[in-house]
Amino acid sequence: MSCLHVSVLALSGKQLVCADVAKDTLVEDLQFQVEQATGVDKAAQRLLYQGEILPPTAALDCLGADPACKDRVVTLVVTNPTVEYQVMQGVIFKSKGAQPSSSKIVKLEKAVGDLVKTTGRTWLGPAGGHWIELDPVFHKAGWLLIEGPGFGKVGPLLEEVLPNEPEAIVMRFSSPYNDDEIHQICIKPSWTIGQVKQWMCIRLPCLRREKIVIVKRRCKGRAARFTPSSFLLDDRVRVEETDFRDGEELPYIYMGDLDDAEPWDF
Repeated sequence: MSCLHVSVLALSGKQLVCADVAKDTLVEDLQFQVEQATGVDKAAQRLLYQGEILPPTAALDCLGADPACKDRVVTLVVTNPTVEYQVMQGVIFKSKGAQPSSSKIVKLEKAVGDLVKTTGRTWLGPAGGHWIELDPVFHKAGWLLIEGPGFGKVGPLLEEVLPNEPEAIVMRFSSPYNDDEIHQICIKPSWTIGQVKQWMCIRLPCLRREKIVIVKRRCKGRAARFTPSSFLLDDRVRVEETDFRDGEELPYIYMGDLDDAEPWDF
């Protein structure tokens, strides 16, 4: 059986593995060798060949190495571990395929707060769209729009989950003009109340930030007719300093009038 001479490099260019292997050797077998050499778990490795990530179950003969090449050398590069992003607006735009410039873009619904796993590689499209590559170990090949013009959405669709940061919570709030219109908002504990207001306006564009008052909690019963001034949260307060919980309703008061809203069918 013919062999390939495989060289696996770190991003720095340092050689990690150098071996002659059979052409039907799987990528995950190479990842195991890298794990033995570096201590990096193979589940955290992504091997690149000519700029594209190789699926762990692929055989090396899929690389299309030139059989006329005397040395039959294949050079692979180990990339960084998976980078997670959080869905922020309940919808994602996916460019299918390994190349981000693909014109085949689909719109998909995905719950606010859901996580997607990416390689961390980004691409800036010609129209100004910021895209992130999906991790092919967990998803079908493709790129997701982080933020950009021309898709009818204001603000980022995805938010990066930073290492060791506290888990985000998802809260709901209803439109001040229609109790049946419910929106969800993904909130990081490190955010300020001012940032939460900004995101409320992104999720419901008819709102005006300066007219939103977020409170510690809603009063119940007869006390619901008034709100103590001590319940009002300053814009500088951080969410982690409040008693807000995942899945709960975001308590707020809207000081606007119907005339302030965009045209609605009331």
